Amino acid sequence: MSPLLLPLPTALVGERLILRPLRRGDGAELFAVVDRSRDHLRRFLPWVDKTQGVDDCEATARRLGARWILREDLALSMRLRGSDRLIGGTGLHRFDFEVRSFEVGYWIEKPSEGQGYVQEAVRLVAALAVRRLEARHVRIHCDATNDRSARVPRALGFTEEARLRCNTTTPTGEVRDTLVFGLTAEEFAAQLWSGAAIAAVDAADRDG
Repeated sequence: MSPLLLPLPTALVGERLILRPLRRGDGAELFAVVDRSRDHLRRFLPWVDKTQGVDDCEATARRLGARWILREDLALSMRLRGSDRLIGGTGLHRFDFEVRSFEVGYWIEKPSEGQGYVQEAVRLVAALAVRRLEARHVRIHCDATNDRSARVPRALGFTEEARLRCNTTTPTGEVRDTLVFGLTAEEFAAQLWSGAAIAAVDAADRDG
C-alpha cells in the first residue's frame, strides 16, 4: 500500500493528553508556547531560533499539516485533555516504510516538564507506529548531554543502541554526541504499558 493511503488517527486520546496533527490556525498558540520557553528549548532544538513571530509558526503548522496528509512527516501537537491547551509536540519522523523504522521526536514547554507528559506521548506514538504502521523498530535520538530527554526512553524500556560521537552540532555550533535508543515490535509488545497505548490507538478515528 502507498503511504498516502495509510489510515491514521485524527487524534490520539490518552489518560491526560490529546495528540493531534497541526493545522491551519495553530500558529499563534504554537508561537506563544515556544516563545515563553525559548531559552529552555533552543539549547537542543535548532528550529526554535527560526520561529521569531506568529507568521513563522503559522507557516510551520500549515506545512506540517500538509506533510501529515502526504505521509512525509507525522508531527503531532501535544495538548492537555479538558482544556486542549498546547504544551509541546511529538510525532514520527525520518521514517523508512520499506524497513518499517520510525523515529519518535518530542519537545515540551518548561512549565509542563517533569510531570510525565512526554512519557505518555511517546507511549501513544510508539503504539501508533507499531499498530497502524506495522513498525519493526522505533527509535529515539537525543543529545548526549540532555539527561532529562534520555530518561524517557530508558523509563519506557528502550535499549540504548549507540552513541554517535561528534555527529552533529548544537544550535550554537558546538559539536555534540547523540544517543540512539531503540524498541523493536517484539519489545514493545512486552512492555506493561503497551496494552493501554494500543487501546488508545484502536479507539481513535481514522482520517482516511
